[in-house]
Amino acid sequence: MIMGAQIQKKILMLTDFSPAATKALAYAQFIFKDQPTHFHILHLYTPSIAQSRFMAVSIGMNHAEDLSLNLAIKGLEEQLALAKKGNQIPQHSFSTQASFNLLVPAVKEVLSQEHFDMVVMGHKGKTGIEANFMGSQTLRLIKGAIGVPILAVPLKVSFKFPKSIAFATDFSRFFAASELAPLVSLAKDFKATIQVVQVRDPQIIPTEAQQFNLLMLHKYLKELPFEEHRIKGVHRIARSLGAFSEAHGIHLLALLNYHHNLIEDLSKEAIARKLLKIAVAPLFILPELGMTTHQNFPKTKSNAELFSA
Repeated sequence: MIMGAQIQKKILMLTDFSPAATKALAYAQFIFKDQPTHFHILHLYTPSIAQSRFMAVSIGMNHAEDLSLNLAIKGLEEQLALAKKGNQIPQHSFSTQASFNLLVPAVKEVLSQEHFDMVVMGHKGKTGIEANFMGSQTLRLIKGAIGVPILAVPLKVSFKFPKSIAFATDFSRFFAASELAPLVSLAKDFKATIQVVQVRDPQIIPTEAQQFNLLMLHKYLKELPFEEHRIKGVHRIARSLGAFSEAHGIHLLALLNYHHNLIEDLSKEAIARKLLKIAVAPLFILPELGMTTHQNFPKTKSNAELFSA
């Protein structure tokens, strides 16, 4: 329907068996329903040790760990059965894994052993921890610099193909081809239009570096339909992006994750009810890679090839 070459995608799906995680898996199955995709469902568990000294003595550590593992395996079996029941697509396959580990180390360990195109997880929006825009777990993974894109799916997501993708940036940093490759690849998959959103004060003239970075972005996106927008509100980034996403019918909001950029400001802002409108669209967080091409991303044209056009 919308896909080109049928190359299998590999998705690392994080689950805690919550409604948000189940919704995120269903959304990923939906948007990739026309493409061969393997979903590796990962659940992290910790032994449920009672807090009181009496219970701590009564329950041995090994027993608690075995009990937690059994519960994790049972939960994964139920999650897998639910996923298959709601998505009987022959070109989709599944595997499961339970890991006794912390979030970032566990994800990095899995990624070091096998190639994945992205990590998908759910976040609860306003029903979760309101101090953080994307929820504590999602934010922790983003800050963990795992090296592959993260697709954070809100609980209230609408099941629509991402035909309109917003890429928000202040152009303060040079873009490497490898960093934007996942965004370009996803846009090609869905024949999407990219809305480049410049977050900056309109009273301030862009620097030469920012103008150069904009030129580079034009080169990277030259094979795709894209439009440019400028929004105000550098001190209220979430509010500005939320209003833009609603006004332009954005299906996916992409951000490049690097130090001292707008994503840090976005996650630190106090979240009011009006700002939660942005959480309706999934977030596609691109990792900072620098000038090297990451092995997990499809190869794109080199900088020399881009400038020779």
